[in-house]
Amino acid sequence: MTDTPDFRGDPSKKIDDSTTKTLLADSHDQMITVNVKLKNGTTEARQYEVHLPNGMQSVPADSHLPVVMALDGVTANKPYTGMAVDNRINDEADRDGFMVIYPLPKPREVGVGIGDKTMRDWNSPGVGALSTDPTYDDVDYVRAVIADVKGKFHPQNGIHAADMSLGGEFQRKLDHELPSGTFRDEFVVNSTVFGTEGAPPPGIPTKFVRGDNDPILPPAGGPMHPNAGWFKNGFMRLFEDTDRTDNQNPNAMIQDELTANGFTGKPQVVDKGTYTETTYPAAQTRTGVPIEVDVVKNAGHFWFGRARGGIHETVATDSNGVNPPAEAYDATREMAKWFGLRKD
Repeated sequence: MTDTPDFRGDPSKKIDDSTTKTLLADSHDQMITVNVKLKNGTTEARQYEVHLPNGMQSVPADSHLPVVMALDGVTANKPYTGMAVDNRINDEADRDGFMVIYPLPKPREVGVGIGDKTMRDWNSPGVGALSTDPTYDDVDYVRAVIADVKGKFHPQNGIHAADMSLGGEFQRKLDHELPSGTFRDEFVVNSTVFGTEGAPPPGIPTKFVRGDNDPILPPAGGPMHPNAGWFKNGFMRLFEDTDRTDNQNPNAMIQDELTANGFTGKPQVVDKGTYTETTYPAAQTRTGVPIEVDVVKNAGHFWFGRARGGIHETVATDSNGVNPPAEAYDATREMAKWFGLRKD
């Protein structure tokens, strides 16, 4: 039996540009710099990635393209967003004619695990895998990104938010901190509320996507499942307090969403083979917004669908561990459908 490598960062290694350079996920994208106000009153230059559909380099002022903001979770394996190419959100944007912005979390630790990886994580009080760094708040960063996007690209009003794992936790913080109406709808994959975000603000149409065998965030809550394997014994050592994950209940999070929006009545449940779709109709919510939950069968903690390599490559599997054919759940396609952007 071999020891599990410690996935905590090496405190002797300094976080600097030589070890933490952020790269474009897609050579067709643009990396744009914004100035973000720090807590001491100074500013810091931060970058975000933008994908304009079908090779566009600029956007006419009267085009008002829809904009999707994609927030990845904790990453310790790549110096770029895993959402753009690995999850093929850029491909979907080219197909359906919308733009995507990828805010990029700062490095939090270096020298992480095998290969001295750099860990990136969202930083805001009550959010993230590590203790909050009080010198900056990523809410201020995203606020600056959104203002910059509005000034440069003249997008459609209201941002579509797509979130994976801890990106969904951070999204809940943004819902509370940014002005009402900033986000027109949300698509949240395998996420829960870890911190102090509180009940969700009502009135945002939201679709939750979960794996029914998620070992990191078991649907009914409780400690990580033994099948979490290297996640529990390796990657999750990144968390300074693993009780935060053990005390979560994703099903309760969805119930909080229903309560906040005043849902009454009976949901519509449809078995679609590889997943179950539960719809809470807008007509039965006090706020008049729909809420949906897709539970992917025999699936774990991933952004589901065919992808280009990396940790996000997993699709839903049948009981024998074999990928089913075309009916496999494609989170990127379902995201575009939920936002009303997919052109079939």
